Amino acid sequence: MNKKLLALVLAALMAITMLTACGKKDEPAKKDEPAVTDNSDKSEDKKDEESKDDSASENDGMINGEKIDEDQYINTFMDLWPNTYDPSKGNDTYGNNVLVNVLEPLIRYNEDHYEPAGAESWDISDDGLTYTFHIRKGNKWDDGKEVTAEDYAYGIRRSAMQDTASPYASFTYPLVNGQKVNSGEADIEELGVETPDEYTLVLTLGNPVPFFLDMLLNRVYFPQREDYVEQYGDQYSTDLGNIPMCGPFLIEDMTLNNEINYVKNPNFWNAANVMPDRVHVAILNDQNTINNALMTGEIDYSGVGDPKVREELEQSGEYNILKRQNPWTGYFMMNYGPDSHVANNKITRAIAAVLDRQEVIDNAWNGTPVPAYAFVSPVMRCQGVEFNKEGEGPAKRLMEDIKDPKALFEEGVKELGGDPNGYVVRLLGSDNSDSGRIAIEAFQQQIEKALGCKVDAQNLDWNAFTNVVESGDFDIAWAGWGADYNDPINLLETVYSKAPAYNIGWVNEKFDSLLEEARVEVDAEKRAELLREAENIMIYDDAVIIPINHGVANIFRKKYLRGAADNWFTTMGLQTLYTVGR
Repeated sequence: MNKKLLALVLAALMAITMLTACGKKDEPAKKDEPAVTDNSDKSEDKKDEESKDDSASENDGMINGEKIDEDQYINTFMDLWPNTYDPSKGNDTYGNNVLVNVLEPLIRYNEDHYEPAGAESWDISDDGLTYTFHIRKGNKWDDGKEVTAEDYAYGIRRSAMQDTASPYASFTYPLVNGQKVNSGEADIEELGVETPDEYTLVLTLGNPVPFFLDMLLNRVYFPQREDYVEQYGDQYSTDLGNIPMCGPFLIEDMTLNNEINYVKNPNFWNAANVMPDRVHVAILNDQNTINNALMTGEIDYSGVGDPKVREELEQSGEYNILKRQNPWTGYFMMNYGPDSHVANNKITRAIAAVLDRQEVIDNAWNGTPVPAYAFVSPVMRCQGVEFNKEGEGPAKRLMEDIKDPKALFEEGVKELGGDPNGYVVRLLGSDNSDSGRIAIEAFQQQIEKALGCKVDAQNLDWNAFTNVVESGDFDIAWAGWGADYNDPINLLETVYSKAPAYNIGWVNEKFDSLLEEARVEVDAEKRAELLREAENIMIYDDAVIIPINHGVANIFRKKYLRGAADNWFTTMGLQTLYTVGR
């Protein structure tokens, strides 16, 4: 059946928001992250009458029977500065947190349904191959230029091009010739992206993809300005003066590694229903500082890991509390590049077999995360099908099956031409907080004790970490990945050799082919089996990924805060937050 999504009245849906963006790398229990829900029943046909009109502008300062504060402002934080604001080149949480607020994607996801955004409506062809988006007239860039279909088309094409080297280029693969364009085998003109007129964007897929609308929530499908790219080149979207904006907020000012200040965008198409007039985002990367800021009201919400702090906050009676597991996994990735000391699956499997997750969780992270034995979080689904169960997975089977990890390790070292006596493995951490330091030191000691090698460990801040990883000067690196959308392939594709999130040099043709088959398989059970097999290869067979923990958030929100989402995958940004009785 042809599906048509008519524009919804967004004023009816301002009760919830995402507090940070999807698609992320961050640490457990640090931030107020979006919660997870089962999105298997998403319906693009959800009707507006199911919601209430919460618009303060149309209810004389009242929402849900409450009088809202006259002065609407929000104080929040990020724990790291974004690597870039370039939609095509970033892959970190922090940049996404900004982009979801200053750009207007084609659609947004609000708790349990898709909402029109840059596109006021869209059609899906009967065969599921053609998506036609009707671009909203009147939405403008901050320089007054109207946002058109070509801005979206340009952003998609730029992300797909090989020269751009987008870490999320694989999100364009469902498009006709998407993968060929990215590999240089096809010209950009052959990509399944067309603009028949100024307000129509047509995306054509090579095969039906049941989760394609979810993929559109990714930054590579956000609008971009070709004239800005041509003018600024490598400096595009690196600083306030060269960041084009068309979303619910504008960046008023920002100070590197210190703060970002947003103001409501008066020319945004739905400005009347953007609740905060201004938002202050502080950069806070020390958990004690974050806790103190929450207690003193300097920030309005945060995740809290320390049990003692949680108890104190609970007793104060000043907070609404949400606890839930996130579709986030902290993990070690193994470098299979030419200069690596672990580019042998006997070495990587031996290391994977000796890591005591619970010990580190208890000592470094206050017992907050849960041990991970699979890369895909147990709260995620494959088109509604259960994928993994908590406490189970290929990493646990590997630990059970390898009886003598040290002997296996020494065998692998010899195969690489090394001497097991005094062999050095370079361990790279991405969290230089106290908890991050404790965790890396604990893993260092576990590996050294069990395998008899020396582990050269260092912990860097996020930006320095990504630079080292890109250079390949490491053996084992700590990272984290949160799902961009509710499908296992989103996590598994991070090591897809033709478009990896990090180029770690691992190539497994069987793994790649399983992902490629799963992309076009419409049967949920069959897709789940294909993806489980792929996950088994990466974790059990080669241990290129060693899952360590799944994030659990204990979120404390000031009781005056309203409009916050409990759904990890929500992409509403900050626009729906408001306060009552601050």
